[in-house]
Amino acid sequence: MIAEYSLSSIMIWKTRGEKVALVLRGKEIGLNKEGTKVFYRLLRREPIEGHEEFMKTLIEKGIVMVYDPDNPKYFPPEAISIEITLDCNLFCKHCYREAGGGKTQSLSANMIEKVIKEAEELGCKGIAIGGGEPTLHPEFHKILKALDRSNLQVAIITNGATKVLQKKKNLKILKRGIEKDITKYTVGVSMYGPKEYDDQFRGKEGAFDRSVELCNILGEANIPTNVQCIISRENRDLIPRFIKETISKLPIKLFSIAPERPVGRSSRRKDKILSPEEYENTRNEIENVWKSFNIKDIELSNFPKYPHDSSYKRIPFRCSAGVNQMTIAPNGDITACTWLTSVAEDPEKYIGGNIFKDNLKDVWHKSKKFWEIRRTYKNNTCGACMSVCSKCPAHSIAQKGSPDLPDPFCPLGCYTEKG
Repeated sequence: MIAEYSLSSIMIWKTRGEKVALVLRGKEIGLNKEGTKVFYRLLRREPIEGHEEFMKTLIEKGIVMVYDPDNPKYFPPEAISIEITLDCNLFCKHCYREAGGGKTQSLSANMIEKVIKEAEELGCKGIAIGGGEPTLHPEFHKILKALDRSNLQVAIITNGATKVLQKKKNLKILKRGIEKDITKYTVGVSMYGPKEYDDQFRGKEGAFDRSVELCNILGEANIPTNVQCIISRENRDLIPRFIKETISKLPIKLFSIAPERPVGRSSRRKDKILSPEEYENTRNEIENVWKSFNIKDIELSNFPKYPHDSSYKRIPFRCSAGVNQMTIAPNGDITACTWLTSVAEDPEKYIGGNIFKDNLKDVWHKSKKFWEIRRTYKNNTCGACMSVCSKCPAHSIAQKGSPDLPDPFCPLGCYTEKG
């Protein structure tokens, strides 16, 4: 018997010599050598042959779920990202989509409504709307109304430098999620440092002030708002001041930090990208600054809750591409991640279908390309870890041409050893 399985997202695990112990809801389950081999195959999302009784036990304990294409509730994506337009009012130096500059390709509101319907049928929990700058879509309000009619949670990823979300008719919809006593909407606002840096990095004077204004308006309306920041050699020394002068004073829920990676426009500024050692040091410095400011009301994101100096490892801390999310590009392509199609010599290798002719459910469950992506951990080092760097296959492709190599940001030095 050969079956496909998905590991529970609420489990952590630890190694004990050559064996593995699973921790689920506070209870620890030790595995023997054979069970450990099966577990590592599960981590790499490889098909399991035989071991019926063992797998039955894991299923009963809620450790694994059976992959069943006819029953999507067992393995739906957590979220679907839709890049609704390539139009943008800014020209950020790192943009992985290289949006703006006259590009206007967009998905129609009717096509986006089709995606929303199929996402709900698939069992998806949420949708993220991005771009480009999504609020510049000519049918943005119609799209927002369609999302409001759905049962999906909605994240809107914006540069904050337009005045669209502040419009009364749009703000009214966003507030409705709060009135229903649910977290229906969250808004992610991109900002990359203090005013003087942010404006020049994003290519428009006044962008910083507009983003701050949007955060304050959304905060006053009690709409959950996050600030998302990319760090590089250019701005890493500016982040402590940015936190003190701006972030600590904004009515936001989350401050998310991630390293710049060599995708899109960033591929032409590789000298600005942090080395693994620089990234690790920068992470530590930011965490120390965060603690010194005692910012209790804002969560600092992208810092693993089970760091590499702990024996514990968390299952979901890995690249989510094709595992619990997928992306739809402005031309309708359904991909595990548009970063992969941006850096690959053969982008078709990572495109599972197209929304104009394919159904999301069929692509998610049956696409051979998606299943190949889910098994990218073909080296035992990453397959037995995934708790430190989360491994970005696109970054591995960009640097060394293969998704199978360890992540260049791995602080354990695995990339250097394997590269």
